[in-house]
Amino acid sequence: MPQKSLIYVGVLSIILLVLFIISFSVSITAFNKPLAKTLSEEKQTAQLIDFFKNKDSLPDVFNSEEKSHLIDVKNVLNFILSIALVSLLFLLILKLDYKTLIIAGIITILITLIIALLPWSLSFDLMHNAFFTDNWSFPADSKIISFFPESMFQSYAFIIFSIIFLLSIISIITGIVIKKYRFLKT
Repeated sequence: MPQKSLIYVGVLSIILLVLFIISFSVSITAFNKPLAKTLSEEKQTAQLIDFFKNKDSLPDVFNSEEKSHLIDVKNVLNFILSIALVSLLFLLILKLDYKTLIIAGIITILITLIIALLPWSLSFDLMHNAFFTDNWSFPADSKIISFFPESMFQSYAFIIFSIIFLLSIISIITGIVIKKYRFLKT
């Protein structure tokens, strides 16, 4: 394979691995029913998580704007899950070398640190503006806020960042081990 093609495959592999680590971390956290039950005081949280997983209908406790937003959330979560699955499929096809694993792990950690260092309200607003139109801001006494208080979002963010960090470290260590194994083998 020509040198230029190898560079493209390497860059593509890094991008795909970064996308996989982030989207996988969001997906396993967002679709985790026991976690949601722990973080929310609402009894219908399990039904809502099942709605996000296409296993149940939306609970009837929400008004039309809240339902519209939750349908959008479901679509975004399914899109993120699709990114995780497609990137994993391509990663299985592409041959990952130690450099890809190390660089992707470092880039993912840096992206996560940049987001984590932003003020909470700014990162929350940026994320919602990126994924949703104008149906994501609700009064403090709304039902959707009782299901998803700010503290729940902060807990989810902490868990997602922790998983991203762990997977990134695993990627970096795996790259280092592969590099050392190749060095010892030669």
